[in-house]
Amino acid sequence: MSDSREESRKRYYERVAQEDRKKCEGKTYELFGVSNFFDIIPDFVVPVFTCKEEGDDKKYIQEGEKDHINNFAELNNYPIIPLAEILTNDINFPLFTVDSKALYAFQTAENEYFIGYSDQLKEFLSKFRTDDEILREQITEFADEFS
Repeated sequence: MSDSREESRKRYYERVAQEDRKKCEGKTYELFGVSNFFDIIPDFVVPVFTCKEEGDDKKYIQEGEKDHINNFAELNNYPIIPLAEILTNDINFPLFTVDSKALYAFQTAENEYFIGYSDQLKEFLSKFRTDDEILREQITEFADEFS
């Protein structure tokens, strides 16, 4: 692909991302539950949010880079487990907005999860043991990303 075509595509995706971000700016999101996209246990899972201004009908996941939320994207067609139905570490998170610190989650057993910011999850995972070589590699990558 030529540079000009690649640059044009990149500008297009950046413009779409900016338009999506504008839809979320000024709104507040509350942690609702989690979703395990691949139904693998133990594994990293995705925190799911509701938008305070839109009610509980729509569910969202955070988008961003590393420890920073750039946007919230609507989550469709994935099973969502509400916080009220699971066991978690003691959590008390404020509302989230675009530019908030990102939240991470890890499922340890059938109905048990750890939810926290990157530093909290990194500390938790430093004590977590698994025989699954791929999961150990993912945990190491997560820890390295936030070192």
